[in-house]
Amino acid sequence: MNRRSLLIRMVGLVSVVGGAWWARDHLLWPRPTLNFASGGATPWMPYARGGAAPTVAVRLGGHEVAALIDTGAQYSVIDRAFFAELPDSGRSLFDMPLVAYGVGGGAQVGRGTALDLELAGLSVTGLRAAILDLGPLASSAGLRTPVILGQDLLGDVVLALDPARRYSRLVDRDAFVRPADLAGVPVKRAGRALTAEVTVEGGRIGTVRPAAMVRGTVVELRDLFYATPARLKFLRTDRAETMGVAEVIRRLALAEPGVAFTLRDVTDGEGRVLVSAEADDPAGRAARIIGRDFADNALWVDQERDGLRLTGLAGLPTYARGSSVAQYLSVNGRPVQDRSLLGALRAAISTCCRATATRQPS
Repeated sequence: MNRRSLLIRMVGLVSVVGGAWWARDHLLWPRPTLNFASGGATPWMPYARGGAAPTVAVRLGGHEVAALIDTGAQYSVIDRAFFAELPDSGRSLFDMPLVAYGVGGGAQVGRGTALDLELAGLSVTGLRAAILDLGPLASSAGLRTPVILGQDLLGDVVLALDPARRYSRLVDRDAFVRPADLAGVPVKRAGRALTAEVTVEGGRIGTVRPAAMVRGTVVELRDLFYATPARLKFLRTDRAETMGVAEVIRRLALAEPGVAFTLRDVTDGEGRVLVSAEADDPAGRAARIIGRDFADNALWVDQERDGLRLTGLAGLPTYARGSSVAQYLSVNGRPVQDRSLLGALRAAISTCCRATATRQPS
């Protein structure tokens, strides 16, 4: 194949992909029509539901419901059970299969529909939405928002939020005038993963809500054992328990050197950093957690036998400690503390040096 034929095929492929993308946005998923009442903006609307997530009251098919404003959703969504309650007249369906990773984290296959809904000062016609199971977002025990407004609507407006007063407002892009004291800030997106907030209180899992976070996972613990105060009697001092938590994070960090870990103590509100380890190779992570002296006096081990592979860093026989606190083991990326494995470690080290009460391998 000569260069000219290759270029012709590449141009044809780009044309096909571009045409398919245009058809998706303009034919299969066209933009909705927005009609503002006056001034090209809605009034300030109070949040329709409690919590930090912005919600607005909408009227859809004769029903007054709350809709969740989700700037991370590419398309709008309507709950499958709520859609079944809408009147058949004027209800449209299209059979284009939709695969979405929603509230439960698993894939859902649904169909689409075109919605006509009204907000305060704004009517929206032809809003195409995916019909999916929203679970606790739509249930009476959850957030009670059977509709999600995504970027197919929000991309044509300016979303103004007042989190302190819990108010929101939609403004037509052509009518939006940026205040003099409002500075533009470029926003860069890292990756395409969806983020969600999960709250567990007293053993009860709350509503899964969208969250504004670039990447990673944040776990926050407060009022531990408040639902089972009897367990508080078995806790040690705050300092001892804090050191125990830090040790757990250190073991996790050593088991997964490619993942960054940060542990903060927010008891006093300042967020004191207890453990900080950026993503690194195993040697760099060991130097960060165990110490530079260990990394400088350790050898890389990589052996495979009988279907098992052993990798890690082993301290030199001349580098020993007074206790076994620097012995970290993991199996399949999970830290373990097993007497059999520790015994095998001591047996292997004993071939070159003898472990005693005052000399333990690292």
